[in-house]
Amino acid sequence: MLKRLFSKLLGRDTSSDESKSEPAPTSDTRHVMSTEDGWVILKEKEGSSTMTFDTKREAVDEARNVAKAKGLKLAIYKQDGAKQREHDYAD
Repeated sequence: MLKRLFSKLLGRDTSSDESKSEPAPTSDTRHVMSTEDGWVILKEKEGSSTMTFDTKREAVDEARNVAKAKGLKLAIYKQDGAKQREHDYAD
């Protein structure tokens, strides 16, 4: 499921062998997205989920705290997967 989210997020088809050899993204952005299990915070560089939350508000609050503390970018998505807004907390 997370692989499919990142595929959509990065505009890649991760099912092909070719995309597996592509380098990882260079930016460090946290993405708040909806999944079947709730709202997740995804780490772009690592392609992994950090946490899952019951509500979007909880996920956004936690992601914002992390992004501010670490000087990262934050992208927030609507439930349908469309990007809602983006913030840059880099120093």
